[in-house]
Amino acid sequence: MKKLRIERLTLRNFKGIKDFTLQADGADLKVYGDNATGKTSLFDAFLWLLFDKDSKNSSKFAVKTLDVSGKEIHGLEHEVDAVLMVDGVRTELRKVYKEKWTKKKGSISKEFDGHTNQFYVDKAPTSKKEFDAKVESIVDESVFKLLTSPSYFNDQLHWKEKRETLISIAGDVTDDEVLQERMDLNKLMEKLEGRSINKHKEYVENRQKEINKELDRIPVRIDEVNRNKPDLIGLDKEKLQGQKQTLDKKMEEKHEEINRIRSGSEITEQKRQISEIETEINEIKAEYQQHNQSVVADLYQRQHERKKEANSTLSLINQAEEDIKHAKQSIENKERQAAYLRDEWQEEHSRTFQWDEHTHEANTVCPTCAQDLPEDQVEAIHKKAEDRKQEAIERFNQRKAERLEQIKQSGMGSRKAIDSLKQQIEQTQKVIAATHPSYDSAIKSLEGIDEQIKAAEAKQINISASHDYQEKVAEKKRIEQKIAELQTSSHASIDEVNKSINAIREQLNSVTSDLSKFDQAVSADARIQQLSDDQRRLADQYEALEEEIHMPMSLHEQRLICLKIVLTVSLSTQVLSFVKTF
Repeated sequence: MKKLRIERLTLRNFKGIKDFTLQADGADLKVYGDNATGKTSLFDAFLWLLFDKDSKNSSKFAVKTLDVSGKEIHGLEHEVDAVLMVDGVRTELRKVYKEKWTKKKGSISKEFDGHTNQFYVDKAPTSKKEFDAKVESIVDESVFKLLTSPSYFNDQLHWKEKRETLISIAGDVTDDEVLQERMDLNKLMEKLEGRSINKHKEYVENRQKEINKELDRIPVRIDEVNRNKPDLIGLDKEKLQGQKQTLDKKMEEKHEEINRIRSGSEITEQKRQISEIETEINEIKAEYQQHNQSVVADLYQRQHERKKEANSTLSLINQAEEDIKHAKQSIENKERQAAYLRDEWQEEHSRTFQWDEHTHEANTVCPTCAQDLPEDQVEAIHKKAEDRKQEAIERFNQRKAERLEQIKQSGMGSRKAIDSLKQQIEQTQKVIAATHPSYDSAIKSLEGIDEQIKAAEAKQINISASHDYQEKVAEKKRIEQKIAELQTSSHASIDEVNKSINAIREQLNSVTSDLSKFDQAVSADARIQQLSDDQRRLADQYEALEEEIHMPMSLHEQRLICLKIVLTVSLSTQVLSFVKTF
């Protein structure tokens, strides 16, 4: 701590003191006087100079001089000047409190505009920040007031600062010292994890608040889960799964039906079904014609084989005709391409070399002196110009020849492709010509078989009354009608199938929704169990924290007891030591 002595203290117009100088010369002084003669004002002046406060630790007190009526006297400067010896070094501090008067624009007289402070250190003007820093380097405000004001500790110091001051005098009591007195509190140290007692208490209380919030929310969450849990009354999971499988299969069949319609294979499929139905009809007829069963069955078998043969041959013919059609289209494209190449060849062939003599004229004038060059140089220049022209002609002819060759090769390629396509057409036409007799033979054979079947059936018993026969005939008519509808408009058929798909999808969505309720119920039960487990776990944590929060209180109480004993002994010892010095 620094040694501070007052050499001189001067007051001017401070709290009614017009001009007073206390010449202490560094000695210890006692100031006596009647009430209201300025003893406190003298101390207030020194505190105001250093800390901008009075002896009551207030920064809001009257500094200005008052007249007999109690009103402030304007125009005065209020000043305190102190010369101090700080560790033997002379330091002068001065503060001036004065009024501010300003003249506003358009006004003749000045108007009062508040107050201002001026600061000086060793007679040099300085800022408030530098002045305060200088004071702080000399003495700490709290230490100074503890040493100079008996009431400062009890009346003005905050309780935390009081505690720190006493502890700094007498010494603190550590947790280890307390634990030596209370061994039962050792368990608390393991819980602190490096935190202070107060921080640990705050941590425990905050954790308890969080747990309480969680515990308050859990019943609400459980109730919410129960309310949202689906009702399974009247639902059979196995039955619903069976319905879903059936609907999935129907949905798949309908999509396959649409694919067949879009691919054009639906009509073929229907014809195949008609063929099968016709076979079944023939089988039914055969049952009614036992007397010539073998003959009729053989005829129908032959008819079926001939139909397959005729259909297969017709497919080959149709495919060959389609190939010829595509080949002819390709020939037309190739011929257009060949015509274009011929025109391009003619255009390229007729293109001639172009040379602008004026642009490529040789310069025979000297660029420096603007005189004609000598004849030998002029001749050399003309020769170079002619050489460049010959080179340009050669490049032109070479590029022209290359381009004509490219066009020729492209034309020859088109011609070869056309010849190849014509050969393909010719070969395909030969195949068609060779196949037609087989088809005609199969058709003619079918006509003969049909006549034989009619003759054989005329001898049979009338089977039109047969129920099975009527069903197959009706099914055949229905399929034939469906074929006609498909041939008329495939879009209408697709729309009809889509209607069926939509109906199946609605049923499937309903079944799927009911099945999902079982999964939702399982998830809800698991969530409720989890929340219940969390509730028990949090309750256990809260009880453990309750025990922890009482342990710091016991440690704190024991520490206060020990601290009170230490303070009492320490202060008593220092008081006795102080008394002995006197």
